[in-house]
Amino acid sequence: MSFKTSQGERLTKKQIDALIRRCKEEFLRDKEYAEINYCEACGTPSAKLSCSHIISVNKCQNDGKTEFAYDTDNLQLECIPCHLETESGTIDHHANSRYKKEFIERYNNFEV
Repeated sequence: MSFKTSQGERLTKKQIDALIRRCKEEFLRDKEYAEINYCEACGTPSAKLSCSHIISVNKCQNDGKTEFAYDTDNLQLECIPCHLETESGTIDHHANSRYKKEFIERYNNFEV
């Protein structure tokens, strides 16, 4: 199975997963370099943080905008509770909700 990018390029799931892995590695390296060790949504310092996609990989693939799945701007460092809220769309109280909403708007307005 393959998925389209907005430019019409087709990528296999294996290719997409490899691009996402590299994107997350770069994202985490940048956060480590900047010494960011707190949740970007609630500000809580935490040893257990995860890379959270603002727009899910599945949505990016299904919408034909696969390149957003491996865009570092689509990632946030979040604690598990905030990650779950992001996945459910409950972001209004997040400290970074404005950024997330702007990114979602940019995604929605992006022409395929």
